[in-house]
Parts: sequence; structure tokens; C-alpha cells
Amino acid sequence: MKDFKTFRESTGMTQAEFVRHFGIPLRTETHWETGDRQPPEYVVNMIKKILLYEKGYTPEEIGQE
Repeated sequence: MKDFKTFRESTGMTQAEFVRHFGIPLRTETHWETGDRQPPEYVVNMIKKILLYEKGYTPEEIGQE
């Protein structure tokens, strides 16, 4: 993911809220935001699916995304 900070901000969560919500260590998330490291693609996909599920999409709809 090219710009993880923009992605996180698009969720409306602060950095502290985001790491608590998804159980990601703050240091790891900070590395993703600064571009020092890239999050694994499967992690980004899981976060996106969780966010869709929380917005009310069904698992079937999410699978089609």
C-alpha cells in the first residue's frame, strides 16, 4: 500500500484508535505510515474486509468486492 496514513485517516480513526481497534502494535503502524515498511497485502485486505463488515455489508457482498 502506497500511503497507509491516508488509508487510516479515511477510516475516521486516529492512529491510537486504529491500532487498538485492529490490535496492531503502534510501532508497526507508525512504520507503515512513515513508509519505513510496507504492510503485508493480506493485512490490508483483512482490514478492508473488517471495515466493510462493520458498515453492514454481508460476507457474501464483501467476497464480491
